[in-house]
Amino acid sequence: MLPDTDAQEVGAIAEHVRAAVVELMTPTPASVGQITVSAGCATSGLADVAVTPHAPIEAADAALYAARRAGRNRVAPADMNGARDASSMASPLSP
Repeated sequence: MLPDTDAQEVGAIAEHVRAAVVELMTPTPASVGQITVSAGCATSGLADVAVTPHAPIEAADAALYAARRAGRNRVAPADMNGARDASSMASPLSP
């Protein structure tokens, strides 16, 4: 939970975490695999009276699975307004 944070800021924070993990995972001769991060994020404001307390969590969870289906190692924002399905937005914020 990131209070007082808009969708753009949440996406940037999630992308920063994703990129930092990738950067930390420098391959070595003993490396067995690669660690990546997939993240789903959602925002909700007090004006969203129709939103239940669990709705942003459920939306972020759905966006996480959309990110994984889209190829992993990416951040996918959720659309709390239902305008687009999260799977259509699952793309890396940066390569």
